[in-house]
Order: sequence, then structure tokens, then C-alpha cells
Amino acid sequence: IFITDGDWKSANEYCEKVLDIDPENATAYLGKLMVDFHVKDRRELVNVKIPFGENKNYQKLMIYGDDALKLELTNYINIIINRNQENLYNSGLAAMKGKTRVAYNRAAQLFGSIKGYKDADALYTACTNNLIVFKFNEQKGVLTKQVKAIDLKRTHPSANIFWFIMNLIVGLPLLALGLVDEEIVLICIGGILVLIGALCMLKRVPAKKIIIARTEHRDKLLLQISKIQQQIDYYSK
Repeated sequence: IFITDGDWKSANEYCEKVLDIDPENATAYLGKLMVDFHVKDRRELVNVKIPFGENKNYQKLMIYGDDALKLELTNYINIIINRNQENLYNSGLAAMKGKTRVAYNRAAQLFGSIKGYKDADALYTACTNNLIVFKFNEQKGVLTKQVKAIDLKRTHPSANIFWFIMNLIVGLPLLALGLVDEEIVLICIGGILVLIGALCMLKRVPAKKIIIARTEHRDKLLLQISKIQQQIDYYSK
């Protein structure tokens, strides 16, 4: 009656009084188990969120209860375990759809907690492989930026500067003054050639050793990128 009314305190006290008289009374232990999880019908034990195999009152029931009751409660625990595993499995699948590092890390944790359930082991491996790919892609990105930086240093900027000056000195005066005769054009080009010569004299060309060192460093970076790409291809399968 106390359990049906949800009077858990009174129900527990009543079961304790029964056990004081009969310490092996399975019905009293069942009552205390129901009180622990606040269920009014023992069939509702199947709906609790966590398996109750470690519950001391359940363990007493496994000693003093009859075979039918033991089987019933054991089946409830198995159902709870399977339901929880299925929930974790589905949560892992949902997390994987995010396809981000955080998502794969979360999914790996979920699948790792239910190893042996369905294809959770394979999905765990897939998630960890994707995390490895993220790591290698970051490393590849850093090395690629270093290669580009070296390429920029190797590029001689004088050509672009000279073409700009040529357009500036030749194009603007001719456009503004309407001087398109051959003599003026030759004068402008002559002035540009003198300027180009002066800039070339001032331009310091990197020493041969520096160029060689940069080339060797670039080649090493490209080799590292190639090796990383091989790892990315391997873990992306």
C-alpha cells in the first residue's frame, strides 16, 4: 500500500521491519528495490535509466529470490543496458555528421564507451582516423605556408616595379600632352632605361649560398608535405 501511494519513507520502514523478523524475505528486498527507484510496479523497473545490478537490494534478491523473479529482474537489466547502448550509439552517429574535430572527438568518446556493441568499434576507429587527418592537415598547412614564404623571397620584384614606372613615365605624359611622335617616345624610353640601370645597381641580389640554402630548405619542406599527404591518404581510407 505504501509503495502504491508513493510513500517511499513509510514503505522502506515497513520493509525493514519485515526483514528484522525474516532477513531472507525476498518480497521485502523487492519492495526496498522499488523504493530505491521510486517505482510503484516492479515492471516499471525496466524503465529506470541505469542498470541496477550493483544495487544491494537487487543482490539480496539474487540470493533469496526464486528463479522466476531472478530471471525477470536480470532481463530488465539487460534491456536497460541495451537501451542505453543504443542511445549512445545513435548519439555517436549524430555527432559524426558534424564532421568537425570537436564532433569526431565527441563521437569517439561515445563509441568508445560501448565497444563491442554493433559496429561501434569500427566507428570508433573511423572517428580517431578522422582526428588524425585533422592533425596532419594542420601540419601540412603550416609547411605549405613556409614554402610559399620561400617562393615569395625567391621572386624578384624588380620587373613589376619597372613595368609600373614605365607605364607611369611613358603613358601619363603622352596621354596628358598628346605627344605621340617618335622623338618623345624615344626620350621617355631612354629615361626609363637609365632608371632601370640605376635600380639594378642598387638592387642587392641574394648571395648564391643563401639561394642554395633556401632551395634545400624548400625541398625538405616539400618532402615533409609529401610524407604527410601519404599519411592523410592512409587514414582517409
